[in-house]
Amino acid sequence: MIVDSHTHLLPDDFRLDKGHFLESDATFRQLFASERARIASAVELLDQMDSAGVTHSVIAGYGWTSPEVARISNDYLLESAASSDGRLIPLCSVNPLWGTDAIREIERCHDAGARGIGEIHPDSQNLMNSDFAGLAGFFD
Repeated sequence: MIVDSHTHLLPDDFRLDKGHFLESDATFRQLFASERARIASAVELLDQMDSAGVTHSVIAGYGWTSPEVARISNDYLLESAASSDGRLIPLCSVNPLWGTDAIREIERCHDAGARGIGEIHPDSQNLMNSDFAGLAGFFD
């Protein structure tokens, strides 16, 4: 068994309507503003896994700043995993600063099959400038 423990997937909408997502989310803008930035789909990942003999991949979003963008990404990861015969293992993405909304999104994703949280981007999500004591409820 070969497991790729760190891969990223995004739905085609992120590629087709890139301008919208660049405006909507600071993390997406930070990572994908360049014309050279590449966005991979579940189909592409599964093809590459087959070529390389990888049996399973952990799939993650990014440390989104927009709850809407996070939900779209999370839904895609969950759907991709559900249709992969167990080969794709989904993590969901939230921003701890969303408080109870983040917890609700984690619970929703967990109920739909997410196996954890990933990733967090402390810089674009503004966590480095946060009151860490205020985040205690999120990490309990």
